Amino acid sequence: MTLSIGIAGAVSADVVRTVAAAAEDQGYRALWINDTPDGDALEKLAVAAEVTSTLGLATGVLPLDRRATTEVLARVGDLPAERLRLGIGSGRSRAPLELLARGIAELRAGTAVPILVGALGPRARKLAAELADGILFSWLTPQAATEARAQLWADAGHRRSQSVLYVRTILDPEARPELEAEAARYASYPNYAANFARLGITAADTTLELSSRSAALPMQMTMDEVVLRLITATGSVDELLRIIESRPVGRNGVPEAGTVDGYFRETVGRRVTYWKLFEGQDFELVDGVWVGRNVRKVGPTWWTLTGDLDVDRIDPTELPPGTPR
Repeated sequence: MTLSIGIAGAVSADVVRTVAAAAEDQGYRALWINDTPDGDALEKLAVAAEVTSTLGLATGVLPLDRRATTEVLARVGDLPAERLRLGIGSGRSRAPLELLARGIAELRAGTAVPILVGALGPRARKLAAELADGILFSWLTPQAATEARAQLWADAGHRRSQSVLYVRTILDPEARPELEAEAARYASYPNYAANFARLGITAADTTLELSSRSAALPMQMTMDEVVLRLITATGSVDELLRIIESRPVGRNGVPEAGTVDGYFRETVGRRVTYWKLFEGQDFELVDGVWVGRNVRKVGPTWWTLTGDLDVDRIDPTELPPGTPR
């Protein structure tokens, strides 16, 4: 439902400062920074923390075959825990599931920061749903993302699990060669190639060009959070700022209301349905119990994104007697 920004860890500290401040000013939920041999995500998040006060901070992702959990735990104390999420992955490990399970347990023992797993295949996703706080998906079409989120709910059971989708994004046609090169690079990796084949899609099918202010909406409706992984023609800070400032969030558009939790009453004829919006998740009141429901074009997420005025936002005291909050 919410939009965030993603950038490469290899960018300079000055670029991070400028992008982070702009993302917060424009109302994005978080800044995600990937971790590479030439780009330290935790170091760059510390830079972002210095120039922001409300923007979420997230790693996307820390490869545990290269970043020991002891190192991660030693460094997260320097970051604002209330704004931080740790995205982790298995990197190039030959025993990825074992590494992830051990890594989640070790991080859990040392920090209360939410842990999300960059998971590609069904076994890694099931492990993440059962042990972590969510999944960082990537390279999915809206349809594939909808199916992945449904499976996440099934695997997580009664556990609250965040669904976050990384989407490679451009604004200008001049950036398309860079986007196509990025898609081709990932399509050449055996694990990704097998996943694309299994889903019947191509890497290019999953990318986004912001040709209109509503271009990201189909992606937004599939996940709790969509991370616009910015790709530009030259990587200049001006190009990055143009993408950030083009999106309909924060002060510049309707979806700001979608970040406000609350209760809703939907009346269709004689039928009255009660809904709750909490941390990007829609819940429907069914037999006195809140049941997770994120359905396209139905529910608080959709209504707050589109500004639908036919649904009443209500006070908790207007819920049926005995309803849990």
